[in-house]
Amino acid sequence: MHPDATLTVGIPFYAGSQPDDLKIAIDSILNQTYPPQCLHLVQDGPVPDAVARVVADYVAGDARIVHLPVEKNMGLAYCLNYSILQCATRYYGRMDADDYSAPTRLEKEVGYLEEHPDIDIVSTWAYEYDSRPDEADLLLKKTPLNYAEIVSTFHYRVPLIHASVVYRRTVFANIGLYSPYYRFDEDNDMWGRALTRKVGIANIPEPLYYIGTHGQMARRANFRAVWEEAYNKLKIPTCSLKLNVLKLASIAYRLLPAGVQKMIYKRLR
Repeated sequence: MHPDATLTVGIPFYAGSQPDDLKIAIDSILNQTYPPQCLHLVQDGPVPDAVARVVADYVAGDARIVHLPVEKNMGLAYCLNYSILQCATRYYGRMDADDYSAPTRLEKEVGYLEEHPDIDIVSTWAYEYDSRPDEADLLLKKTPLNYAEIVSTFHYRVPLIHASVVYRRTVFANIGLYSPYYRFDEDNDMWGRALTRKVGIANIPEPLYYIGTHGQMARRANFRAVWEEAYNKLKIPTCSLKLNVLKLASIAYRLLPAGVQKMIYKRLR
């Protein structure tokens, strides 16, 4: 890897983060084949003592780790912006506090960006798990590969796996930071702005990220989450009848009971 291919990874966490999950997430980044030069642990408001101790231990044990506390709970978009504004490396990577990154994830993503100067945002495929990333029954989550498919998929489904993304830091000067007005669908707002400005986006067709799905459906059933997703889909028009039908169907899907959503989701994956 080129010496200038420096990387910062941000892991936001909050009062609901579990200490064991947070350890798994942090260790999966520190044990990368291409580890980041800087790791931001972004604290979104007050957290339990058990979580605070985990963070304090990691900060004390590794000079690359920086604790970025936010005084009160402000949401993911605010915390990511805070981390990005503190970033001084060429690349900025995402990671959620209850997920796991495969050991070669960052090496492959940064390597991809180094080899493709026309790409500013890269994501990967992922496995979804209920309890632990090493469990047997994993669900493969794929995302579209070519740019045209990414554009069309945006209208009815998330085209990138947000927590697996690595950005070329200079892209934020073009598309801006995350909108703090979003509490649930800040990623689709970001992808919409990127696609509108024809920013280079790609997905690596390899499951390099593991998503912990426990409680995910319930969180996304929140009325504001549904409204934000619908707004992001509808604010960018398309002349395609097929895409408009899929767009409306995806919004209707979000209004179904969580159990029905889960059943349909597993069938369509």
